[in-house]
Amino acid sequence: MIERLLEYWAPQAAAPVTVRVTIGAPVPTPEGNYQSTLSFEGLGPPYAAPFEQVDPLGAVLTAASIAPVILHARVEKGGRLTWLEGDNLGFPLLTPPRHYWAFQPSNGSERQTVSITIAPPQEVAGQWACLVTLMTAEVREEHWIQGETWAHALERSAAAVPGLLQEFTEEAGGGSLEDWPEP
Repeated sequence: MIERLLEYWAPQAAAPVTVRVTIGAPVPTPEGNYQSTLSFEGLGPPYAAPFEQVDPLGAVLTAASIAPVILHARVEKGGRLTWLEGDNLGFPLLTPPRHYWAFQPSNGSERQTVSITIAPPQEVAGQWACLVTLMTAEVREEHWIQGETWAHALERSAAAVPGLLQEFTEEAGGGSLEDWPEP
């Protein structure tokens, strides 16, 4: 079992409450996968749930990746969670979302794969921002999309995708895009 201690600052609190987060050692499931249990106490009713993946490391990483989402969902409006006196709780994130398209240039040249990745929000100087990256074999464009909150930054980043694809298509001289399964 691994453990992390966080501080929960309830709205208007003069001192934090300790939140104990644990991730259990991965155990085999009857289906041949592995599961690791995420649990925490000190933030409302105790919480415990298993997270399953195909191997032991995947189970632990999944539980650790989902921890901040579940923890933040229990924070009262105006409250906050900290670790080592900072807002970054230090948990790993799952691979950022990435989507692929097949781009067929209108000039008849070879079809290309285009991908867009939205990185998890980061707080920089009181603003939240996501790095949105458009890539092909020859192009890499990075755009920082800002928002007032992490959710707003994510929402604005997702909303920017159609415009980025349209700009890419126009700069390439026109063509068509088609959703593409991961190459």
